[in-house]
Formats: sequence, C-alpha cells, structure tokens
Amino acid sequence: MMERTGNLSSTLTMLTQTNSSTVTLSQAGACNYEMMEFLEVKFWLIVVAGSVVYSFGMITNLMLLVVLLKRSLRSTYLIYLSALCVSDIGILVTYFMVFPVQILYDYCEMEWLYFLWLRYVPYLYTLSRILTVASTYLVVVCSAERYMEVTSIKPLKMFYEEITQKKRCWVIAGVFIFSTSFRIISLWDLQLVYNQECIGFAAVELQLTEMARNPLYQKVYQLWLVHIVQPCLRELLLRQVFFPFLALVLINHLIITNWRGVVKKAIEMENNDSNNLNIRHSSRSAWKMMVAIVTSYLVTNVLNVIITLWEHINKEFLNNHPAFYTFATDAVSLLTVLNASLRLPIYYASNWRIRQALQTCCKRNTCISCQQRHRYVADFFPLVPSNNGTAIMNT
Repeated sequence: MMERTGNLSSTLTMLTQTNSSTVTLSQAGACNYEMMEFLEVKFWLIVVAGSVVYSFGMITNLMLLVVLLKRSLRSTYLIYLSALCVSDIGILVTYFMVFPVQILYDYCEMEWLYFLWLRYVPYLYTLSRILTVASTYLVVVCSAERYMEVTSIKPLKMFYEEITQKKRCWVIAGVFIFSTSFRIISLWDLQLVYNQECIGFAAVELQLTEMARNPLYQKVYQLWLVHIVQPCLRELLLRQVFFPFLALVLINHLIITNWRGVVKKAIEMENNDSNNLNIRHSSRSAWKMMVAIVTSYLVTNVLNVIITLWEHINKEFLNNHPAFYTFATDAVSLLTVLNASLRLPIYYASNWRIRQALQTCCKRNTCISCQQRHRYVADFFPLVPSNNGTAIMNT
C-alpha cells in the first residue's frame, strides 16, 4: 500500500498571492505521496471559511461589474474599478480552483480530482500571478489620478484635466500588458513528472522546472526584478510587492493632505451654488473611496510583505518552523481573497454614485421578480378576487 505522509501543500507554497515565495519540491521517496499536514484544520479554514468568503466575493463582484458597466459610470474614472472588478473575479476563481480543491482531494482521497488539479494548476498559477499584479497597479493608477485631481501642483493638475476616457482605457490596457509581460514566465515554472513505477497519487507529481530551480533565476528575477525597485539608468524595473505597497502609502498620504487644502479653499470661497456643491460632493466621494480601497489593500498586504522579506532574509527559520510558515502563507491567501471580496461594501459606503446605481439595480430586479411572481400566480390561479369580493376571470 502506498505511504501517504508529509505535506503536499509545500509543492505549491503560494499560487495566487503577490508573495514571491518559490515553489518548494516534495522530497519524498519513491512511490510516496506526501499528504497535507494539518488537514482537518485547513479543511475548515480554507474550504469552509474560504468558500464563504469566495462566494460572497463572487456575488458582490458580479453585482458591481453589472453596475459599473452602465454607460453613466463607465464614462468616468470608475472604469478603473470595472477593470479591477474583472481582475478580482479572476483572482477569486483561481483561489477556489487551487486551494480548496487541493485540500478536498486529500481530505476525500479523490485521485481523479488530484490528476485534474495537476493539469490545470500551472495555467491558473500563471493567471493568478498576472491578475494580482494587474489589480495592484490598477489601484495605484486610480489613486494617482485621484491625487492629481486634488493636488495644487500645476503641471499635474493640467495633466489631469487632459485625461480622457480613451486615455484611461489605454492605461488599463497598459497595466494588463505590463502584468502579463512580467508574469507570463511563470508558465514555465512548473512541470508534471510521471513516475512509471508508481500507481495512484504517486504516479504523477508537480515539480519545478530546471529554469525555476536555477539560483540565478530565483535571486535575480524573483527578488530583484520582481520585488524591489531597481534603478537602471533611464528606467525603473518596478515590481509587485514593495513598490506598490510603498507607492500607495505615499499617494494615500498625499491625497489626504491635499484634500484638506481643497476643503479649506472651498470654505474660504463660500461659494455654495449647486454646481460647485455637486463637484465637491463627487470629489469627496472619490477621495473617501480611494482612501478606503488603498487602506484595505495595505492592511491585507502587510503580512504578505513581512513574509516576502522573511523568505529572502532568513528562509532557514521558516523552513525550521513549518507550522508557522504554512499557516502564514494560508493567511496571506485568505487575506488576498478577502481584499478582493471587500469592494462592494467599500464602494457602497463611500461612493454615492455607485450606491445609487446599486439601489436602482436592486429595486429594478425586485420589481421584475414581483411581476414574474404575479404572472406565475395568475397563470395557475385564474380566478382572482376583486376588491368587492367577486371573482373575475383572467384573460
């Protein structure tokens, strides 16, 4: 009988995270399948709790996408949030297809699910890395535009006034092209290895490719090109964890500081005509929403940044404390999904346009549902009592 020990989750330490941790190969002997450690705990944490967060995130993001694609909203800066919504949906799908499924095939001992998982994981692994980069930089560019709106620096203010919807679409396309160009190489990080002498779970395993095992690739690409701002004469090689994190901290601070100046000027001018009030109201909603989005990103990515630094400073400590390392990376994955699921509450609480559109959409759907219910009742119960108690035949 095949021995089932160890921890298969070490095969893919993190997939959908912004974290840089490199995939760690299972070192089990021939025809040994390493079963996941802390399986019972992970089942309740990742499958049960994670699926609740995933379901909430999918429903709310789909609702948001329907609302944000309305002409009145997509013709504004909110088009960035439409793209962010698409990216969040992709992150949620990759999370569900990777982590809960990985635990389920171990927990229920389903070989067919294990073999299916092995075949699609390399592609979802790459997609998740592209989407996490894209979603982060969409928040960065949207925050930068909000900063240009409230800044007193004339060149930036003039640049903001020249921004058109077509330019925003080009920026979004540029973000996705940028993310794809830097993360598509992840497609060649993993490979399937067939063990002809083994059967069952041990017959196939997922391993790193020779390229991914190369120390130069791990140190230069994974750390310096991917995680640290590296000055190179005329350009900066910007990457996913440290630069966006620090950039959003700075932009968030600048937006808050400059917004106070805008409010002070508005009070001094004492111009209360309806047009200016609407502009200030819209600007304040945009400011509140971006601060909330950026804050949620920073809070949910603090652990990610800490683990990333830890991996490259003292990886030996993490390897010597597998329980801590495992649950820390699981927490990062859950926080990533939680961040993608919090968009609707944030938008609803902070932006009056989105709140109004969501309320209108819900009322319309409620009315349609009521009409369908009344039609259903009328079809099955043709005799409906009128106000005076007499029966009227429906035609």
